[in-house]
Amino acid sequence: MYRSLYTAALALLAGCATNPSQVVSPRCDLFDNCFDRDRVRSFEFLDRDTVVVEVGPYRCPFLVEVDGIDCQLAFSGRLMFYDDDRRICALDGAVLITDAFSPVFPQDVCRVRDVRAVSEDELLERYATSGRIPPPPPTGAGELQVEESSEATAPGVEPGDDSSETESPVETEETT
Repeated sequence: MYRSLYTAALALLAGCATNPSQVVSPRCDLFDNCFDRDRVRSFEFLDRDTVVVEVGPYRCPFLVEVDGIDCQLAFSGRLMFYDDDRRICALDGAVLITDAFSPVFPQDVCRVRDVRAVSEDELLERYATSGRIPPPPPTGAGELQVEESSEATAPGVEPGDDSSETESPVETEETT
């Protein structure tokens, strides 16, 4: 009795087990334009008013754009986001404080203007336009389509001018 019950339980558990190739990897939600400030893993500056923030265990990238009169992101080593509800969203009163824990450097407070999740392709494009990485190589077969002109001419010679062509002075004789 116990043996058949044990076998049935084991079969039930084996049916619930998943194959590692069947596990769906979680993806970042590209429609979520807010993130939790406590889940920030790392950051990187793109320019003086744009920061790429990686959030959560899957390091989902978010572009954060800030405003501020004296907002110098390029010279800060540490960042801290502040908002009353801990969610950093665009235009909801969230601020970015640079060098928050440094007693030596003055702190800059920057207002968060825009927050948006980006895909990896968009992130690579932003890195390329900001000069962080070289542009990606073109994709495809690598064949170029070139339109051929009707006549290739040398500079200074017009296409209708036959003076550049010379006739051969040697004539051939036919023997019969």
